[in-house]
Amino acid sequence: MFLRRERFDYTPADCVRFHEGVEGAVIPLARKIRAQRKQMLGVDKLRPWDLAVDPLNRPPLAPFASTAEFVQGTKEIFDRVHPALGKQFQFMTDQHLLELENRKGKAPGGYQSTLPERRVPLFS
Repeated sequence: MFLRRERFDYTPADCVRFHEGVEGAVIPLARKIRAQRKQMLGVDKLRPWDLAVDPLNRPPLAPFASTAEFVQGTKEIFDRVHPALGKQFQFMTDQHLLELENRKGKAPGGYQSTLPERRVPLFS
């Protein structure tokens, strides 16, 4: 299948080593984290809904209060990642290519489309 799918940057042996690494490092860590969560929640067995709850019962995060604050914070992060990324995001903001506000009839979630006549992306 590797030859058929033209996979040339890793081999079946690389996959085996990767799986062994996950089994040796990630699985034990995940078990430890779940055991701690089980103890913190005081339950005998973790259920799927126990994985989404904050065991410390902290209030939900509120990183921004408005869309404008969200856009500004995102711009600051992108500027720190790389100035070119910040400039691209600023362009999208300046050109009103972000449709982030909820409105009647707008589906939840995010998607990306293109504006072929302007040759720029539209994000929402």
